Amino acid sequence: MILKWAGGKKWLIKRIVSSLPSNFDNYIEPFLGGGSFFYHLPNKKGGFLSDINLNLINFYKDLKKNPESLYKRARKLVCEHDNFEEESEQHVEFYKKNREKFNKNPSSELFLYLNKLCFNGIYRENSKGQFNVPIGKPISKWNHNIQDFREWSAMLKKFSIKAEDFRETIDKAKKGDFIYLDPPYIDRVNAGNKTFRGYNKEEFDISDLKEMSEIAVELNPKCKIIISNFNEYHATKFFKKSEGWIKTPLMKKYSISGKAKGVYKFKEILISNFPITLD
Repeated sequence: MILKWAGGKKWLIKRIVSSLPSNFDNYIEPFLGGGSFFYHLPNKKGGFLSDINLNLINFYKDLKKNPESLYKRARKLVCEHDNFEEESEQHVEFYKKNREKFNKNPSSELFLYLNKLCFNGIYRENSKGQFNVPIGKPISKWNHNIQDFREWSAMLKKFSIKAEDFRETIDKAKKGDFIYLDPPYIDRVNAGNKTFRGYNKEEFDISDLKEMSEIAVELNPKCKIIISNFNEYHATKFFKKSEGWIKTPLMKKYSISGKAKGVYKFKEILISNFPITLD
């Protein structure tokens, strides 16, 4: 994967890939994030990808159109950062300088640079819409080659990519399409810790979850649908077994803090209108 993104689903699709539909028209994913579900999807013949985060989508658009140029620009930034003495304060100052530059004039190469160097690869915006995550490890451990970028470009060329609200993207769904919905998770009931969902200055909330769920119910059964979320009543109550919905519980460990005490094991669930087997 090129991007690291909080809540990524690489771990999930590897467990369910054999159950995914092979025959569908468009693939639709309105909460794209790091794109790990999309990347591992067997059938990528076309469809609609979106996210409300404009900087994220601009990165994907650049990756789609200019993979070689983006690779060179981002690698140059990362190499300049890594060229300082190990564990040097220069790393921090260079990072802060580029973070400030990004907030004034966002670019795809700065977006990727910050993703590689920021704390745990988390993208977070404050109330002013500014990226405010501190530096993580001083050295980037850049592990990409230009072929990674070309591969992503070839996949993305088959898809429409837009920065838009999930409602607009789902509205494009037609009979025979496959939809994956992985919204920012709402806080668990009686949980001792809050769920991270500060990807944008306006957070996805319980009213958004309700509307997304109602739209999904309306699209059943004309589309194949998978929804991932916490195994909580507020996330599952709209999906009735009598209407063809199948609920598949699973467990996942998450780490936001980067320390052992910041690792949490959560009960999650897949909600689908077709059978899923966990590998």
